[in-house]
Amino acid sequence: MNISVEYLYLDNETCNRCMGTETNVEDAVDEARLRLEGSGHVISLSKVHMSDRKTAEGFRFISSPTIRVNGSDIAESLEETCCTDCGDICGTSTDCRVWRYGGEVFTEAPKELIVEAIISAASGKKKLSSFGQPKYEMPKNLVDFYDALEMKKNNMDGTVE
Repeated sequence: MNISVEYLYLDNETCNRCMGTETNVEDAVDEARLRLEGSGHVISLSKVHMSDRKTAEGFRFISSPTIRVNGSDIAESLEETCCTDCGDICGTSTDCRVWRYGGEVFTEAPKELIVEAIISAASGKKKLSSFGQPKYEMPKNLVDFYDALEMKKNNMDGTVE
């Protein structure tokens, strides 16, 4: 059985949340591969930079960072707090995801949470969250982020709207 892990993020060069989560995703995939060795499961990891509105819409992106296993978000709820790193990137206040695990709140997805989601997908025991809507609508927070990013880029290019 193939297990697909997607890591979707706004920035992995400046944002501590995204960079820390990326490291934890990589470590979790490595650990899950070891734990599932010999079971016939193949785990693939793709990392996708939500660099623009079109990409975000195509992936039905709802918050940064996002981790999906077999297309389903591993978070049980969607919670966000102010992320100054991403705010600095675009020049406006931006909220990014926080993760609940073991009764605590983390700004980076805990490795253990990711490993559990992969192992659960392999065993077929747990249905992961989809946060799906029949029709995708980009959250206002991300609309504001991409609008501000575009405005900042245009100002740097000398373009005036």
